[in-house]
Amino acid sequence: MVTGVGANITAWRKRRDLSQEQVANEANMSQGYLSRIETGRATVDRLSTIGAIAKALHASVPDLWGLPYAPHATDPELRDRATSAVATVRTALIELRIGRRRSGDVAPLDRVEVQVDELARLRMAADYAGTVERAGPAILAAAANGPDGDPHLVRALFDAAEALLTMGYVDLAREAASTALDVARRYEAPALIGLATYAMVHAIGAENADLGVPTLEATAGELERDLRDPDVRSMYGMLHLLASYLAAATSTPRVARAHLAEAGRVAVDAAEVSGGGFGRLWFCGTNVHLWDAAVSAQLRDTSAAVAAIEKIDMRAVVYHNRAVHGYLDLAAAYAATDDDDHVGVDDALALAALVAAEQRAPQQVAYSAQAAHLLSVLYRRAHDRVFTPDALAMMKRQGLLIT
Repeated sequence: MVTGVGANITAWRKRRDLSQEQVANEANMSQGYLSRIETGRATVDRLSTIGAIAKALHASVPDLWGLPYAPHATDPELRDRATSAVATVRTALIELRIGRRRSGDVAPLDRVEVQVDELARLRMAADYAGTVERAGPAILAAAANGPDGDPHLVRALFDAAEALLTMGYVDLAREAASTALDVARRYEAPALIGLATYAMVHAIGAENADLGVPTLEATAGELERDLRDPDVRSMYGMLHLLASYLAAATSTPRVARAHLAEAGRVAVDAAEVSGGGFGRLWFCGTNVHLWDAAVSAQLRDTSAAVAAIEKIDMRAVVYHNRAVHGYLDLAAAYAATDDDDHVGVDDALALAALVAAEQRAPQQVAYSAQAAHLLSVLYRRAHDRVFTPDALAMMKRQGLLIT
């Protein structure tokens, strides 16, 4: 039985009363490749691929991934923690939008700062349920301090948006990021504007990557006049990294490489600051290499993705959320299948990368529909390699139960 993105694509295609051939033609891919995706034998390894299929089906990318993707039922505690925590953040965002607080004392700013710092620490440790659990109270505590609390409010909303996005609550992540951007522009702090813009574009989805790149470019242009400020310089580099990734997703490699090169140029002077630096985004040369791997994987350049990872001692990457992205990008590169229906580059290495990712941050992998999809495809391909049609026919003749 096929589950996950393949089954979701099939369900949406049938809901729209479309054939595989019609969807494949509209998405500019072969029918064979779409069939292999639907049956769980080919990976959806590029944002442009899932975006094109979503557009052909008049669906959204989160619809096809089945987001929010709940952790497996064997981890009910994690699932229940997340569900109750998300409700708290939703309530906080409603109070902010309406401009009325239900209750609560005004906490001093130094206590608010501690709360917000804890959010960022949990996010970097890939404890997203923990981040969201604490996000609602931190958001309201920062907002209660008025303009003086605005910098903390932007950071709290940013961490909430990134955690919600990882957990698959895309619309709620977008609401948190949009609110952060409103507050940052009101406060007129370039670095905060960059931070909120990053979150906003990150949350708009793969199908809107063509809108995200010019938005990031425009904000980077705003920040360029203040690059002497290390916080602004850090955000300027991060905006270029995200623009590079989205440009790769829209199949514009020259633009992607140009943004990556600009981020690399700025990162030359960026030390690997203890604590992750501004926004806890860890802008530095090592992180640029990790983004290089992600960009190369999107461009289906496996050798470049592997080369970028090999420049890094992954065991020395102290921030679990970044290490996991590196392993998942490597797994996607090794498992990639192209439109000519070629099998993955090296499924064994792809599986090893997935295992390494889970060892570093089990919660992040549990929330990843993409990781589940990759693992499912690797299993099905291994099964197909061993249980060939001849082998299955022999098992049937021997009266063996086949499941």
